[in-house]
Amino acid sequence: MNVAGDNHGVPLREYIEAMFREKEKQVDAALAANEKRLDALNELRATLEDMSAHQVPREEFTLALKQINEKLAEVKGSSREGASSLWAYIVGAVGVLAFAASLFTGGA
Repeated sequence: MNVAGDNHGVPLREYIEAMFREKEKQVDAALAANEKRLDALNELRATLEDMSAHQVPREEFTLALKQINEKLAEVKGSSREGASSLWAYIVGAVGVLAFAASLFTGGA
């Protein structure tokens, strides 16, 4: 039995088998693409978990900043010797803020 309207005279069985093989290749390609997508999602999930583990909680950061500000207020009221300490606290505060900012922006 030949495929109706087909001038090549291909038997129906061969035609169906060829179509089946072609569809099977398409399904395999789709499955491979889906697998790649899932791998990419797993990598993204791992990256987000890693970032989350390295971020400083807001409460800790706020407490540390408050303590630094209190120390700065103490130093501002002290003598000339305190002025050099003030610079040390300022540099320390800037360092803490830069470190925290790098954590939140993903730079660490």
